[in-house]
Amino acid sequence: QGILNVGIALGYSVDKMSRQVRDRMDVNFSNAKRLIRTESNYILSEATQRLYENVGLEKYQFLATLDFKTSEICQSLDGKIFNVKDRQIGLNCNPMHPNCRSTTIPYLEEYQDEQDTRIAKDSDGKSYYIPANYDYKKWYEFMCSDDKAKYQLARIKHKNRANDKKRYEKYKEVLGSKAPKTLEEYQNIKYNDDVRYEKLKDNYYIKNAIDKGALGNTINTEKQSPHNIDTKLDGKSFLYGDSKFAQELFDIYAGTGTIEKGKRSGLREICVADRVIGYDEQAKMETNMFKIHHSKNRTHIVPYKKDRE
Repeated sequence: QGILNVGIALGYSVDKMSRQVRDRMDVNFSNAKRLIRTESNYILSEATQRLYENVGLEKYQFLATLDFKTSEICQSLDGKIFNVKDRQIGLNCNPMHPNCRSTTIPYLEEYQDEQDTRIAKDSDGKSYYIPANYDYKKWYEFMCSDDKAKYQLARIKHKNRANDKKRYEKYKEVLGSKAPKTLEEYQNIKYNDDVRYEKLKDNYYIKNAIDKGALGNTINTEKQSPHNIDTKLDGKSFLYGDSKFAQELFDIYAGTGTIEKGKRSGLREICVADRVIGYDEQAKMETNMFKIHHSKNRTHIVPYKKDRE
C-alpha cells in the first residue's frame, strides 16, 4: 500500500511501481503489474467519485480504452451514462475487473460538442483520434475490413498470450536455439503461418520424444545397412556413406524436419540437408533429402526425393 500511495503521489508509472512490488514481495512482474494497475485504478476511481459529489455532479460517463485489449464487459459499458448516486464499482464503474484500464468522465449534456474527439489505438498500438461520440461498438463497426482482421488477430494473440507463453517456454527448453527467438515471433508463426507452425510442432514433438526416450537417438546398424552405399540391397535407396554417416545426419537433423502425414504405421521425418547425401532409387536421382524412420530401437535413414511423388 505504501508503494502505491507514494507512487501515485509522485506520479510514478505503473511499470515503475510494479518493479518495486516485484522486488519487495518476490512475485513475478505480471502479477505485480496486475495488482498495481487494479489498485491504482480503484484509488483514482474513489477519488473521482468524491470529486463528483463535492461539485454536485449528477451524471458521469463510462470510458473504456479503445483498443484490442479491452474486456467485453468494458466494451459494453463504453459511452454509457450513469447517475453519480447509483455508482457501484464492478457494476457500472471502474475497476470492473483485475487489470481494468477503464475510467469515468463528468457528463454535462449542455457541454457536449460534436467537434470533441477521443483517442483510439490501432492493432499496432498507435494512437489516433475519432469523434468523441463514438463508443466502442461504433468504433469497431467503422473500421475497414483489413483493420478489423488485424484487430481480431491482435485480440486473439492478447487473449491467448499467457497460454502461448507457457507453450513457448516449453518449446525453448526442448528446441533451444531452433525455437523462435521471442514470444512475439512464436505468436506470429502460430497465427500467421500454418506451414511453419506445423513444422515447429513437429520439431518439438520429435525432439521431446527423443529427449524423454520414447524415440531412440541411435541408428540401428542392421536396419541401416541395406541403405548404405557399400552394403545396399538391390532396389533400395542408399546413402553415400555408412551407418556412422547416418548417425551424423541424425545428430544434426533429427527434430528439424516435418513429419510425414497420412502413413498408417511408423513415424517418418522428412529432413533436408545442406548437401547431397545419397540416391533415391525410385526417383533415379541424387538428393539432399532423406527420411528418418523414427523408432524406439529400429531408427534408420533412407534417402528421399520429393519430386518422385
